[in-house]
Amino acid sequence: MFTVNVLVKIIGVLMFGALSFGMASSFANQDGILKHNLATDIQMFIETLVSFDGDSYVFLDKYDASDVSVVLTNNQVIVSNPGDLENEKVRRVYFLPQGYQISGAVKGAEMICLKKENQIILLEGCQERNEEGKYFS
Repeated sequence: MFTVNVLVKIIGVLMFGALSFGMASSFANQDGILKHNLATDIQMFIETLVSFDGDSYVFLDKYDASDVSVVLTNNQVIVSNPGDLENEKVRRVYFLPQGYQISGAVKGAEMICLKKENQIILLEGCQERNEEGKYFS
């Protein structure tokens, strides 16, 4: 029934599957996923903030950003780890309406906040918690 050839093929398929699963799970645990998700969420929140009138405050409490740096420029968010090369930094482009200004840089903050006052959006680290356990700066 089972020949050596079939047995070798079965073992080969099992080894390939185990190797593939190991590589995929190690990739999922890397900081690259955090950087991509954080940059995309910040981009989305910036575009959402400019679409609403009035002042707003957004807490990005889904991520522990203590190991990354986040920088906002006039048209992009840049998320990186210390020592990242230029091609390892994650960049997301956003578009601001005329009259809006944006700035901010955060390094090693446990939690990141976006604050909109009039037509100015600031990125800052949230430092303190209120009595409900929420962060504020």
